[in-house]
Amino acid sequence: LSISDAAMNILCNYDWPGNVRELRNVIENVIVFTEGTIITEDNLPSYLKKGSIQAGYAAEPVVSPPAEPTGMGGITIEAARSYTRRASAENERGEIIRLMDEYKGNISEVARHMGLSRNTIYRKIKTYKIDI
Repeated sequence: LSISDAAMNILCNYDWPGNVRELRNVIENVIVFTEGTIITEDNLPSYLKKGSIQAGYAAEPVVSPPAEPTGMGGITIEAARSYTRRASAENERGEIIRLMDEYKGNISEVARHMGLSRNTIYRKIKTYKIDI
């Protein structure tokens, strides 16, 4: 299976309050019920599309998915996973930098705001090579 650019934008721009479990459930259902070889926005649950539209993401993607030829006009699931990991890491890095600025470098406040431990914040700062 491959996934269309429009479907990928909806998946990437949805807030995912249920985190990985919700994403996994949506993907499993979409794979089971998709007829054909391309997952399109029509195959996605309607609440995902409404969430993207309400958040203002439907008209223009934040970051374009990688253009990878699949012969079917979409991108492969592996490329989608890679794109999602990179986009998630970039978003998390940006959020940490923004919060570090907002809380004037107070790691405890950043950790509290993000719902993570201080050690996790320190590890992410090192991983993302953020100057503190």
